[in-house]
Amino acid sequence: MTENNPDEPLQQILQLILNGRDDKSLVKEFKNKGIPEELVRQYLAVAHSIIEEYKNTPEYAQAMVKASIKKMITGALWAIGGGIVTALTYSSAGDGGTYVVFWGAIIFGIYDILRGLFGWIKYSSKTSISPRLMNFDIGMPSAPLIERIENSETTPFPETHFNPNHRPYFCTKCGKKIEEYIRYCPGCGTEKLFLGTS
Repeated sequence: MTENNPDEPLQQILQLILNGRDDKSLVKEFKNKGIPEELVRQYLAVAHSIIEEYKNTPEYAQAMVKASIKKMITGALWAIGGGIVTALTYSSAGDGGTYVVFWGAIIFGIYDILRGLFGWIKYSSKTSISPRLMNFDIGMPSAPLIERIENSETTPFPETHFNPNHRPYFCTKCGKKIEEYIRYCPGCGTEKLFLGTS
């Protein structure tokens, strides 16, 4: 942890989680770097909370729609390519020769088409939930939204401050302790209920 950027370990942990690293190896790695295990676990909980919150945004749904369309196109190319090569070898073997059926390309192409189709159906409905948010260029809010935020009396995105003297929340579903700056339970994923101030 550097003095210039105290959130550096959180950013590193977040990137490593997105790259597929598991929590146990991250705890061990950052413990070896001199960061206390409890602090590493707090960083992990915050990182998982950030990822879960992002998965509920229209931007994530848009990215998943694009990935699903790409998967459908790739699957179609494999299935069509397998069908064409099968047809070519079949037609050239018309006089009793052998031909090759490219089942793998056809079957897995169809499988990718279906995976892409179901992903597209699942996430395209989530992008149209809030049409006013669709004015976002990937990551950039529209000018009217920026103007509305600047002219607002209150901030639409309240700042979160770490308070080491706070009273923790506990999950109503699994009983796990939830810090005040975390929205979802790191144990079961249930959204934290705000029953009062801490």
